[in-house]
Amino acid sequence: MESLIKSQHAQKQAGHSGKAPGTEIIPATTGLTMSSDESMMLKLIQQTHSPDAREVQVRGLLSLVEDILDRATLDSDDSNASMLPLPTDDKLMQSSMMSVLDSVSYAIDRVACEIAYKSLTGSDAHEITMSVFEHLSSFHWDGKLVLTLAAFALNYGEFWLLVQFYSKNQLAKSLAMLKLVPVQNRVTLESVSQGLNDLIREMKSVTACVVELSELPGRYITLDDPQLSRIISTIPIAVYWTIRSIVACISQINMITAMGHEMMNTQMDSWETSMLANKLKNIHDHLAETLRLCYRHIGFYMSR
Repeated sequence: MESLIKSQHAQKQAGHSGKAPGTEIIPATTGLTMSSDESMMLKLIQQTHSPDAREVQVRGLLSLVEDILDRATLDSDDSNASMLPLPTDDKLMQSSMMSVLDSVSYAIDRVACEIAYKSLTGSDAHEITMSVFEHLSSFHWDGKLVLTLAAFALNYGEFWLLVQFYSKNQLAKSLAMLKLVPVQNRVTLESVSQGLNDLIREMKSVTACVVELSELPGRYITLDDPQLSRIISTIPIAVYWTIRSIVACISQINMITAMGHEMMNTQMDSWETSMLANKLKNIHDHLAETLRLCYRHIGFYMSR
């Protein structure tokens, strides 16, 4: 069944427009309010968007990414992360994930390297974000977002894995030293963890909403409704700010590992992460309300 977002792209390609009478389901006040800068940015983002027929199993990949981010914490022994349930069948999970990752692992690695390299060379966050859109131009919006979040999970997961096993495993200790991870400075690590936790939580929430919106069946919700079409058209902005937040997180982690122990007595600047977390929370609230209204309409349609 064709999903809502994919059917929207197909309609745009075909030049379809119009409004079916009596189909308005979303109040005119619902949706994201974009600034003039964001409206211009939306046009730039849409110019990079040229999805092909390839499909990404976003649900399976997102589940794996969320598991990594949930377990990537300061302490593995006494944190809630260590209490998370393990997969009931690890072999089955690995087999399933191999099929999911087979066609997208290159894209994930490429995005991870792109963000890491450009953040270390002083590139602007907006420039890096637009570069990610260029690299992922052939994927749908939900695919772009989940693949970039997976690239972040590679970076963030490795960082905390070295921290967790530094005192228990010589290989982890040597790698942490080579990568200049300040594992012996708890103040710096706590600053990293506390500074990014809220932002990462909002990143996951927005991503989950975008994925859920992408799965809404076009059979029940028509994009001929002008208000719904307007709301769905702001999804690229939600994707932009989430990827922009991912860039900020990776940049902060890379700054710490690049500067190593010179960072030991410094405090991370929390202003940017706080601003981005608030931005994403606002976006998530709007997307969640859109989902609620869409499901209400689907329920009404199916009960007729």
